[in-house]
Amino acid sequence: MKFILLPGLLLAFMACFFSEHASAQVTKSFTVYGTLDKFYPVVFTDSAWWRHEASEIQIGRSDVHRDSSWRGSLIAKFRYHTTNWGNGSSFIDADIHQYSNVPDNSKFIAGWRDATANNSAFIIIIWLRGNTSYYFSSRYNDRATVYDGVTNPLPFEEPVINVPGTTSRPQTFKTSIDSYVNMNGNTFGSGTVYYNSSGTNFFGGNIGVGTTTPTAKLEISGAPSWTSAGWGKAIKLGRAQSMLLDAGRNTHFFLFNLQP
Repeated sequence: MKFILLPGLLLAFMACFFSEHASAQVTKSFTVYGTLDKFYPVVFTDSAWWRHEASEIQIGRSDVHRDSSWRGSLIAKFRYHTTNWGNGSSFIDADIHQYSNVPDNSKFIAGWRDATANNSAFIIIIWLRGNTSYYFSSRYNDRATVYDGVTNPLPFEEPVINVPGTTSRPQTFKTSIDSYVNMNGNTFGSGTVYYNSSGTNFFGGNIGVGTTTPTAKLEISGAPSWTSAGWGKAIKLGRAQSMLLDAGRNTHFFLFNLQP
């Protein structure tokens, strides 16, 4: 039995095949040179912008011994959409999981930013630890360009459209991790997270408000100072509010109903 594939059907088959594989995940490797104690800017493209979608990239190091013994592992996903000079709907969300039993080298990502405030370059910057190799994949074949003083010179100059009053924005290495970075978990780039489930919502670890290193189930950092004694304004209750402290056998109820 013989099958004959007509020219029209052949073209349709080829178009379907290449269209499907054009959007497949593409994995690439790159190395950030420099030194271990610094995090260097790596520029990633926003290739899904004109598809009216959010771009997604994954950065990983599955082997904890890659580069050196117990150097560390990293699995991170970034989902983002750049503003491109004022279009809005912009955000960068990060989901980071990393491990090392060598504390000094255990974290690989120090921060990120949308680098299109004064341009339409379709790029974000992620600061990655130096002297380290990485893999990354993306849905639409995004590119990663490293600025570490070796692969490309520092600083990286964010593109600036020639507008009166705007200046260039040089971006160089970081020596510490930015406060907004959740080093093992999710960081949402914009908006407020609402949990509207009718079930139970819970957090398994410690919760910090105003602090990134909570040491209790709930720790609230009191700021700013609002008395001459320097007390921090940690909790503010509106008019006629109350508070219940349940300490087991002892329960303390506080009613605040102060009149002006």
